[in-house]
Amino acid sequence: MERWIELSRMNRSGRVNVEELEEIYSRMVFCMHTYSEINMRVISRNNITGLMLIERRYKCEKCGGEITMTTWEELSNV
Repeated sequence: MERWIELSRMNRSGRVNVEELEEIYSRMVFCMHTYSEINMRVISRNNITGLMLIERRYKCEKCGGEITMTTWEELSNV
């Protein structure tokens, strides 16, 4: 799983307060994740095989953690 630190939590030096970082980390580690799809894009199409490479991004509704999944899917499934 990819872990992202919200840029709004960083100060001007690009650093994150230790307490905030611990809070973000503990939210993500102990969260019972509930993901919602936030973005989908077609990366590549192969008309010969009838497949498309799809990238989907999901965000946890509880902790804000994000994951990205890339899969090959048939053209008819998209």
